[in-house]
Amino acid sequence: MMFLGVKRGCLLLLAVLLASSTQASGAGDITLKALRAELANGGLAPVIAHHPLTTLPGVDLERLFADSHFQRFAITGYNSNGQRFAARVRLHFADGRVGFIRITGVPGREYRLEDLHDYTTGLSLAGLVAERRWLGSHDGKAFLETLGKTPESDTLAQLAGGRAAPLALWLAQCSGQPCEQTALEYQIEPTPPALWQLMVVPASSLPQTVAGLQKVLGDDPWLAWLVGDAALARQMCPQVDTMLMTTWLHHQDNMSLADVALQCFLATASRDSVSNGPGNKFLDSLSDSLGAATLSAAIHQYFLRRDEAVPEALGDWSEE
Repeated sequence: MMFLGVKRGCLLLLAVLLASSTQASGAGDITLKALRAELANGGLAPVIAHHPLTTLPGVDLERLFADSHFQRFAITGYNSNGQRFAARVRLHFADGRVGFIRITGVPGREYRLEDLHDYTTGLSLAGLVAERRWLGSHDGKAFLETLGKTPESDTLAQLAGGRAAPLALWLAQCSGQPCEQTALEYQIEPTPPALWQLMVVPASSLPQTVAGLQKVLGDDPWLAWLVGDAALARQMCPQVDTMLMTTWLHHQDNMSLADVALQCFLATASRDSVSNGPGNKFLDSLSDSLGAATLSAAIHQYFLRRDEAVPEALGDWSEE
């Protein structure tokens, strides 16, 4: 699978069904219509087919990118100047994962694909194509052979020689597998940023990484959800809890974001954070959106799991 992601096992809040809608400018654009029709099939194979080169030495591009089938998608950004186009797409998978890709090329009904970039792993079609000569070299062939037989081997890092595209390919191939952690250790800082950085950057760098991701992915509530998910897993909520609450206030229909934002807030809740920060407005908005009883039950459940008493500062929202 080309998309890694963290899936939390237990929600505090009631889940709601997501609408499978698309959002983009240029609704009448012929390229945009073609993309929507192809993505509606639930896979990337039709998009990859628009690239003039569908294979590299030892790499079947269509198979590599098309192995990830998604349940729904949203085109969250699109622009075209008549000569080039770019589309940003959010993908939702059956197991709860969320991924982002960027598609660029020459517009038209039969558009020409130039690049497909995966923001989760940093894997880029154009990056792989640029390395096709190296992939056909002795080291490149050894890299691909090792990747196929022993993807957990750290010799892959030496064989890649600091090349970003092969390293991203390694991470993509290991997504969700035991070798994922090894591949993560040898990734280099990508440009643009990638979602895998959320799982490895130190706490001091997390806000900067999040800001970089927001710059390329926009004000997307599902990006904030991924940020919160990673922060909960790594106990780094203090670095992002304000961002999560603020984002949810702009996207109050997203219950998954509400869940991680609430958990991160409760993980760092104090009298000051409730009374002086955005916490008061956040909790009031949650109460209005979900109902006071649902919010109260979620707060009590959170602290019950930790065998802790509900802080007095949360009394106004935790009355039973």
